[in-house]
Amino acid sequence: MRLALTTLVLLCLAPPALAQVQISSPANGSLVPAFAVGKKRVTANVTLSGTAPAGTNVAISATCRGFDCTAMTFAGRDGRWATRIQLMARKGHQRVTVNVGGAPLRLTLSKRLPPAVSASAPLAGGLGGSDAVVVVGDSLAVGMAPALQGLLAGRPVLVDARIGRPLDEGMAVLAGSDPPRASFAYSLFTNDDPIRIEQLDQAVRSSVAALGPYGCAMWATIVRPKVGGRSYAPVNARLRALALNPALSGRLLIADWAQAVSGHRKAWLTKDGVHGTAAGYLARAQLYADALSACAA
Repeated sequence: MRLALTTLVLLCLAPPALAQVQISSPANGSLVPAFAVGKKRVTANVTLSGTAPAGTNVAISATCRGFDCTAMTFAGRDGRWATRIQLMARKGHQRVTVNVGGAPLRLTLSKRLPPAVSASAPLAGGLGGSDAVVVVGDSLAVGMAPALQGLLAGRPVLVDARIGRPLDEGMAVLAGSDPPRASFAYSLFTNDDPIRIEQLDQAVRSSVAALGPYGCAMWATIVRPKVGGRSYAPVNARLRALALNPALSGRLLIADWAQAVSGHRKAWLTKDGVHGTAAGYLARAQLYADALSACAA
């Protein structure tokens, strides 16, 4: 799914000052490997990296001609940041300008280059104490990020999210990294088929196992239309059951977004039945903040 976020929410993502954010890769003016999507568009998954003051949340957006290209990430203790973003362009108009924390990056999507094989960008590590919150997620994480940062004003809230992010990519953000001592809030699986329920189960368990002795892992139930005639009700039932598992008790938190939305669909969800209105993102952020406050870090 690639659906636009509420403009009001995106305006809240005030980027850091231009001089603070530096882009290491790719170089300005680069050609990036792309492939066709239908007859009129090309797309590319691009890994961006650079430097910024430690703890800076870096907002990323691009001119994708009707396609919402948005992501967020943050700089670690060493000042380095890295993340991925999906870019889209119309054939014949394949130059894309990416705004990275206020710094412009001009790229050209090219089908003539061989596909790039690259690992997922690792999560910046070594930031914060046990009171820090790291958010790893998709468009819903991007949408609620400003509200969550406001609700948890006394805690560092570091966000690594992009529109359209599937479960596997979200979990790969942590793979091979040295995550900061923090609680981790996940906003994933809305872009996955509910048939992958066992993969979600494994991911949730892995997120708790990766914590070490500190913090909590937080997940949310899913709200979206059926996929291939399959409902997300079994997925949500599994998440609720995992929260009751004695082996995960106290370390796994579930924000029951599906239950919360049930009486507020028109006010909290846009017409696609997935993304939030401004009020919806605030309500989702409040669910996360309330649950995280109960974490015995």
